[in-house]
Amino acid sequence: MYIQKSELYQIASIDRIQDLAGELVSVSTRINTSPWPRPVLIDGQAVMLVVKAVGNKLEITEDYEYEMAPKNIIRRY
Repeated sequence: MYIQKSELYQIASIDRIQDLAGELVSVSTRINTSPWPRPVLIDGQAVMLVVKAVGNKLEITEDYEYEMAPKNIIRRY
C-alpha cells in the first residue's frame, strides 16, 4: 500500500519525512508504508525515514517513489 506524504502526516504523529541524507520529500511524493511506518527520534522530533524505491532493484516502481527505510537502518536510532 502506498499513500502520499500529506496523508501520512494526517495518520501518523510525525514531525517530518526525510531520506537518509536528511532531505525532506515533497508533499506529492508517494510512499510505500508496508509493512508499517516506523518513526525515529532525531533532534527531539519524530521523523519518518524513507529511501528511494526500487521495483526490481533496477528502477523506480510505478506505484510509489519512496519506501520506509529498512529495519537495519531504523535500529541505529
